[in-house]
Amino acid sequence: PRMWRVSANYHFPVVHPEFGIANIIYFMRIRGNAFYDYTQASSLRTGNVYPLQSAGLEIFFDLRFMNSFFISSGNIGVRYSRLLRKDLIEPGRNANQFEFIVPLTLY
Repeated sequence: PRMWRVSANYHFPVVHPEFGIANIIYFMRIRGNAFYDYTQASSLRTGNVYPLQSAGLEIFFDLRFMNSFFISSGNIGVRYSRLLRKDLIEPGRNANQFEFIVPLTLY
């Protein structure tokens, strides 16, 4: 029932390539995000305190599809996160986590 969190993010541009591939996809910008999260959960019934920590990096690709102004631009990305403490729910879980970030809708 009691949780609090402290986190920090740093967004930064990596490169502005401004190039396309076969008139299908156009790369406008590549940007990054470094993050750190610290969460502490505590149980009022048992008095146990559960600290959780993770840190990682995200790389986003700002794209335009079909080199057209009529098709919306989108973002895709890759996220790497490292669990800095043992996972309490699944103790055997790998501390290194990779995720792909894709948009849900394209206009």
